[in-house]
Parts: sequence; structure tokens; C-alpha cells
Amino acid sequence: MKNQIKDQYQFEVEDLSRMDNAAARIIEVLGEPGIVLLEGEMGAGKTTLVSKLCQQLGVVDNVNSPTFALVNIYLDKNDRKIFHLDLYRLESTEEFLEAGMEDYVTHDYWTFIEWPELAIPFAEGNVYRVKISATDTGKRKIIIFSKKD
Repeated sequence: MKNQIKDQYQFEVEDLSRMDNAAARIIEVLGEPGIVLLEGEMGAGKTTLVSKLCQQLGVVDNVNSPTFALVNIYLDKNDRKIFHLDLYRLESTEEFLEAGMEDYVTHDYWTFIEWPELAIPFAEGNVYRVKISATDTGKRKIIIFSKKD
């Protein structure tokens, strides 16, 4: 299925317990594997969303934040790799490069990146931005941008 994003696509989710539906919608809208840059404040639900995205893609492993490891690698039901990066602890481009993170952003596998600012200049192929934010009522607003717009 081809990417269904024009300039942006947005919707709201009632709360974090409804992220299954959001993940299914995001996978459908994106259509093709790629680098997914996840933006949002601390506690917005980025890791929860990645967990649900991985479930939608058939990952049976336990999905958790790779804050200390920087990257977790999961396998889907067809033994294809899915990468989950958390760049929160990295402070510079030099640290990003020294950690070998550029290898994870130059292909068209599913790669989910939390705190992606340092990865953006290196990301190639299908690159999507997904911004998640909490509203005053506890809902989550999700905006999907095409490529690196």
C-alpha cells in the first residue's frame, strides 16, 4: 500500500489505553516501512505508541524503551528486523555518530526513533514524522507529516 499522506494527517485518541487503534491507523496511513521520527514531550506516550506499532507489525517480543541501550531490535512474525531507538541521552552529533546510530537511519526497515532530533539530518529513504501531544483533557493528538517536512 502506498503512503496516504498529503501534507499531514491528524487525529485524536481518547487516552493511552486506545493506542492500539492509533497504531493500526498510523501503519495504514504510512503504508510502507521507513524511518518514523517520533516527537513529543516526556510522558506524551511515544514508547506506548511504539509498543502498539510493533504489535501491529507482528512483534511478539516485549517492547520497552531503549533509553540506556539506545537501540532495541525486535523481530516480526516473518523474522524481519524492526528497530526502536531512543536518543534522549545523546547530546551531540558526535555522540550520535560514535554510537553508530547512522546505520539505523539509512534503510527502509521499520525504525521508530524517540527524541529524533540528532537523527534527522542522516535519515534517508521513507522518512515520516509523527508528533504526539497530550491535550488538557488527557486525549492524545497525533499528527503524521510526510517525509521530513
